[in-house]
Amino acid sequence: MEIYNFLKEREEIDKKIMKNHEIDYEIALNHIKTNFPKIPITENFKDQEKKGTYDPHTKQITLYECSSHTIYHELGHHITVSILILAGDLHEDYPKNEVLAELCCYLLMKTVDENVNYNFAYSNVWASRITDVFEIEEFEHAFKTITDYLTRFQDKNEVNA
Repeated sequence: MEIYNFLKEREEIDKKIMKNHEIDYEIALNHIKTNFPKIPITENFKDQEKKGTYDPHTKQITLYECSSHTIYHELGHHITVSILILAGDLHEDYPKNEVLAELCCYLLMKTVDENVNYNFAYSNVWASRITDVFEIEEFEHAFKTITDYLTRFQDKNEVNA
């Protein structure tokens, strides 16, 4: 039920807040395909109700819109769920997983284009709930773990996907 309330909230916020400034979709897609070659990515731009999905069992990203934000957000789920194991079940821990995926998205976009004007429109829905889903030490640990991983990724360009 929480996911349906979230989707309704997200639609309302998307109408009020301008879309995130993005980087070129092809640049983002090529960046991920080059650095995370084992992650299958399917583009299905026919389904307009969803933006993207990540299946932790198959490690499959499915995109329903041509958006660098969406592809990096879904990659964020892969990083936090399958690689760093910071996140839990994608449905049971939905708010926590969304915050972590959005944090990854932001950091990945900044890695590719440090001048991207990213406004966190999507994660604003969950911002008021961060203290409900995270203890401060847990959030600090997650942030440090993600930034350390992405720093190593950027510095060495080595990913064990």
